[in-house]
Amino acid sequence: MLRSTRFASIVLAMLGMLVFSAAAWAQPGPGMGFGMFGGGPAASVSMQYGRLINMPTVQKELELVDDQKTKIKEVSDKAQAARRELMMGMQDAAPEERQAKMEEIGKKMQAQQDELKKVIESTLLPNQLKRLKEIALQVAGTQALNDKQIQDDLKLTSDQVAKIKTIGEDSMKKIRDLFSEGGDPQSAFPKIQEIRQDVEKQIVGVLTDEQKASLEKMKGQKLEIPASELGGRGGFRGGPGGPGGPGRGN
Repeated sequence: MLRSTRFASIVLAMLGMLVFSAAAWAQPGPGMGFGMFGGGPAASVSMQYGRLINMPTVQKELELVDDQKTKIKEVSDKAQAARRELMMGMQDAAPEERQAKMEEIGKKMQAQQDELKKVIESTLLPNQLKRLKEIALQVAGTQALNDKQIQDDLKLTSDQVAKIKTIGEDSMKKIRDLFSEGGDPQSAFPKIQEIRQDVEKQIVGVLTDEQKASLEKMKGQKLEIPASELGGRGGFRGGPGGPGGPGRGN
């Protein structure tokens, strides 16, 4: 029981850092990084593609045909199975081994994400890919501002990027503190939700009115995705919310 609780805490902490790791994600570099595992490279809005593309509402919006669905499902199932196996490997890791294990998992998970992203981009038509990016921006919410390309598109200043990074670092510390003294992992969900909401407000406050308007335009027409498809509790839906994000009301 003790080991099970400890493992749940580790996984929960990882998920929390995935939601809020603006500090690591703001670092320059190619690809779709998992900075909280030590993967390093910058985050990308396209990190959302693999999760979104398998949602019925998104598939209907993109008007995917059966061949496209089948091809994407095959590589998605393969990546999901590999992720489960990687995460289970953390269960028996000794405390002194966890950091190295997390770095190893991060690199492997990034490779899986890269492969899935390539398949999705090569399978979709240009108009479908454009719409998927818009939906990904909606679901990513304020996390989208950690994407180097989005930062460039919105013309964020170095000072704004630095502020977003600081907000991310502070949120990571708060989440780590939740697990530093053990306790029931389930009780952490409401607290992480509060942290997420506070982070969103702070990050939105960094933007100018013009940048907020540009970000809304980049999101395209809003798509309502049922909470049942987004999955999980509010704090672990990949950061929905923010200015106009689908997290509101879901």
